[in-house]
Amino acid sequence: MPSNTPSIGDIVALNSHPYSPNQTNILIGGEPQLISPLLIVVEIVGDTQNSFDENIGMQIQEKGTSCQCKCIWYSTKSHQFDEAWLSSKVLKIIKIQEPKDSIVKSIEYGTLVTLKSAQLELSKQKSSFSIESQREKPTINPVLSFVSPVMQVIGTNKNDSKEPKFDSKTGNARSISELLVKCKWFNSSSDKMSEKLIPVEALVLIPNVDDNLLKQIEIFITSKTCLKVKLDTKETIFSPQKLKYTHGFYSVVGYDHLQNRITDVELSNFNTVVEMKDSVEERFPNFKLDEQPDSQIETGIKKAIEQKKYIRIKYKDRVGNVTTRTVVPNNTISEPVTHKSIYLISYCLLRNAERYFNIESIVSLEILNLEHP
Repeated sequence: MPSNTPSIGDIVALNSHPYSPNQTNILIGGEPQLISPLLIVVEIVGDTQNSFDENIGMQIQEKGTSCQCKCIWYSTKSHQFDEAWLSSKVLKIIKIQEPKDSIVKSIEYGTLVTLKSAQLELSKQKSSFSIESQREKPTINPVLSFVSPVMQVIGTNKNDSKEPKFDSKTGNARSISELLVKCKWFNSSSDKMSEKLIPVEALVLIPNVDDNLLKQIEIFITSKTCLKVKLDTKETIFSPQKLKYTHGFYSVVGYDHLQNRITDVELSNFNTVVEMKDSVEERFPNFKLDEQPDSQIETGIKKAIEQKKYIRIKYKDRVGNVTTRTVVPNNTISEPVTHKSIYLISYCLLRNAERYFNIESIVSLEILNLEHP
């Protein structure tokens, strides 16, 4: 099989789909129902001969370089899993299949699973506009047309397909799944339970949830505790506000003090956290009698640089707008011509770039209780 063709378990899409292998965080405008679902390859047959359209001569199949892929997806309109054979020439790979050994070893009666495309479908969003007071107001809503249900495993079968395992003309192996998983879910359309055999490569495990961890998160929320949480490779200060459940996956909704916004954090990130009494170590100006208020902002900046701490500033721009920024302070410099103004050189987390801030325009400053890398 050609190296650039899909493999069983790959998440693919029609070439007309807006997603690409490197970009799935795309806001969808227009009519999202016209966008095709994300598909999972569950069977592959290589093209054994060239084929052309008899009316216009367009090549449809190319011997040795294309294949036919059996793909599966779930439709929330029909509440059923659908399948179709599609040429690899009309498909693009969105996500490559991960090793299946872990899911095969973990599957047992009652295990929760869903299609591996579910999380990408859950993150799909559409943009629309409404007119209020002669102004356009953008709204963003999820697109859930092809989100598969959370299912329970009730058995497994070996794939005893009667189709030939090898092609008689080329000797190429027919790629099929060796293990089928019998899944059960509640079908709201028929108001009864439905069952289907699904190739194991098309599924992903729903992680087990530790009840003790859920209880601990509830305690953090009730006590309004700030937490030091590691996200990917970076730490942040996070104030949890509520638990959220989305199609089998738990997350915690809360305030990220570095990004200065409400965000969702996967529950797995809370297995190891550090409790903090306060997100802020020191505030400026603090109007202490033994210090000059007009120099306190610069004092706070120097302290943060020495301690390698993040700072959060309220900054007034030239037209008087005040924004909140979390930055990594690097240095201060004087204005090169008049030397009357002093600027803070820092990396701004809002803009993801280096920025210069006039210290005279910094309304207030907080040294956060977190060191930067």
